[in-house]
Amino acid sequence: MEQKKKIADVSVMGKLAEEALLRGDNVRLIVTGNSMYPLFHTKRDTVLLAPAADVKKYDITFHKRSDGRYILHRVIGIQKDGTYLIAGDNELKPEPPVKREQILGVVTEFTRWGKLCRPKGIRYFLYVRLWHLLMPFRWKIVNFRLRKYRKRFGETNHEKSESN
Repeated sequence: MEQKKKIADVSVMGKLAEEALLRGDNVRLIVTGNSMYPLFHTKRDTVLLAPAADVKKYDITFHKRSDGRYILHRVIGIQKDGTYLIAGDNELKPEPPVKREQILGVVTEFTRWGKLCRPKGIRYFLYVRLWHLLMPFRWKIVNFRLRKYRKRFGETNHEKSESN
């Protein structure tokens, strides 16, 4: 009999991950949400987090927002006041600046389609730089993907309920 994978609530897992990272432990989490697509796919890929010692531009960080939510996003800039500009790979604009003390961990490796990957190497470097440069144009890419999806699968349930 095949076991069904259970995904714990992000707020619960986030708190446990925070405690472990603050103790100096590494933590592996299943990615939930679509903000880091196309790099990560929700409920399929995993990340290994290490305590955040030295945070650099383009690192993928695990941080706690001021409202208490836990977020996995990429550093896209460091401001003069020491705060970080952070955005998901599938987002069109950065979120409000993040303070260093809000950053709990940094991704040191991840799995995609079950394959172990590290955020290093030429392919990863090119993906990160290109995707960052495309940030002002991502809305066009997102709209193109959405139109392609709608053409392939028809209108969504959400659209059907709005038309009724």
